Parts: sequence; C-alpha cells; structure tokens
Amino acid sequence: MKRITAGLPIIVTILSFILLTGCPKKPVIKQTFKESATVPTKNLQKTEAEVKPTIPEPVKVSKESAVRESVPKTPIQPTKPAPVKPVPTIVGEVVFVNVSANKFTVKDKSGNREVLNLDENTQIKKNQKNISLKNMSIDDKVTVYYKIQADKKIATSVTIGLSSDKKK
Repeated sequence: MKRITAGLPIIVTILSFILLTGCPKKPVIKQTFKESATVPTKNLQKTEAEVKPTIPEPVKVSKESAVRESVPKTPIQPTKPAPVKPVPTIVGEVVFVNVSANKFTVKDKSGNREVLNLDENTQIKKNQKNISLKNMSIDDKVTVYYKIQADKKIATSVTIGLSSDKKK
C-alpha cells in the first residue's frame, strides 16, 4: 500500500505533462524512481514557446479578391420558361364550305379570305356541342385556331357562334 501512494504523485505529474504537451510517441523517462522519490520538475517543464500551440497566421485578403473568389466565374442564369408561341387564330365569317374537299373559307374583318383545311383531329363546336363540317353554314361567325403543315392551314379547333367580339 505504501508503494501505491508513493507513486501516485508521479502518475499525476506524468498525466498532467501529457495533457499539457500532447501525447508523445514514446515517453522517455531515464530516471528510475524509488519508493519515496520525487519527480524532478525541471526535466518535465517545458518553456512557454514549447507549450504554446502554434496557430497559423490569418491570410490577409482584400475585399476585391474575396468578392472575386466567392462569385463564380460564369454567372448562373435563372432558368426561364420556354416562351409560349401564340396559336394562330382567325376570327371572321364563313364564306364558302366544301364538304367533299374537307375545307372551308373564312373572311376576316379586314376582308382577307383564308382557306382552312380539316384533318381527323379538327374539332368543330356550335353551342358547346361537337358538329361536322356539313353542319357549318355560310355567314356563321367563327373563331378558328390552326396550324401550318406543308404550306396549308389546318384547322385544329373551330368555334361557331359568339366570337371574341361578343354580341350585346
């Protein structure tokens, strides 16, 4: 029991030394201790320069270089939705219907006449009901949405009745 209490101050001193200076790879103790030996303090103490941790000096950065480095070289452009192409539209009145050729002619407000062809996907509506080309009459007021294929205007949707300039 006497031996354990005599060695306790030595263990505390060694642990304090390791905690303050960092754990060495191999602790070197050249002196052997007797039962009542005291730890020599001058061998275990380090100078202030040895104990003080080395902190790297901060890098001096000018505001211009900090901004230059933080901003990406290629600016990020916000994504824009694809522009919506306006659907070609004709508003006018029917002046000719050719059921066998599957086409009709519309005269717009400025007097221009446009020949419009129909395909299997064309929808013709009158009073919100689907009708066929044979039910279309001359002088019907129409709004026609169309697409152009092979230099022909193909009607995609025809609405008969009140057009964009609604009757009062």
